[in-house]
Amino acid sequence: MRLSVRPRVKICVFRASGSTSGYPSRAAALGLVSAMPAVLGVIAEDEICKIADTIPAFGGILFTDQPARMPETIIAQQRRCRVNTLQLVDSLPEEVINAYARRYQG
Repeated sequence: MRLSVRPRVKICVFRASGSTSGYPSRAAALGLVSAMPAVLGVIAEDEICKIADTIPAFGGILFTDQPARMPETIIAQQRRCRVNTLQLVDSLPEEVINAYARRYQG
């Protein structure tokens, strides 16, 4: 792996942080934190949708508490929120990883 001369920075946005006005000049992506166990200040899904609509297409990452072992649940949330990247907080068996790969191939 080649090191980047200019590292990319992702900023996680919580409800308490308020503004997305620093994007994109200060960040390569925004992490939009959906409801997760033991995380304070998460963003309601309807608010994630509103924020995702205001940022460039390459910059929306959804962190979700939805059961990652149930790909259709996550895929439905991703479609509702219109983000282009998911960060799953789980350890997944190969068949579940393959289900995501089939859905998002190409």
